[in-house]
Amino acid sequence: MNEAEQYTALDKEQYNFDFTPNDSPIIPHIIHQMWNNKTIPQVFHAWMQRWSQMHPAWQHWFWTLDDVRVLIRDQYPEYLELYDGYPTHIHKADAARLFVIHHYGGVYVDLDTVPLKPFD
Repeated sequence: MNEAEQYTALDKEQYNFDFTPNDSPIIPHIIHQMWNNKTIPQVFHAWMQRWSQMHPAWQHWFWTLDDVRVLIRDQYPEYLELYDGYPTHIHKADAARLFVIHHYGGVYVDLDTVPLKPFD
């Protein structure tokens, strides 16, 4: 038995790796996307529609930075001052997606991401 196999054997003894699938998904079937505001550039419309078409059983949630600010204000108030202090929309968007996923679960995809096949 090599060193890697020894560690794997020890892990199996120490930790329970049994996994029993259940009917509810571990990742909620929600696709989150966001933009600075509700005026989404036309170039992204077809890609957004494709996400919805490829995932008809999934919810598709669109967020603006103001929407996320409300989420942070209501659910993570200790971070609101930090969020408001970010100097650019990009900084806010980077943080915003983490708050959204932490609170609701699901999958975040940028507007310029094109789905090639469904998640499930």
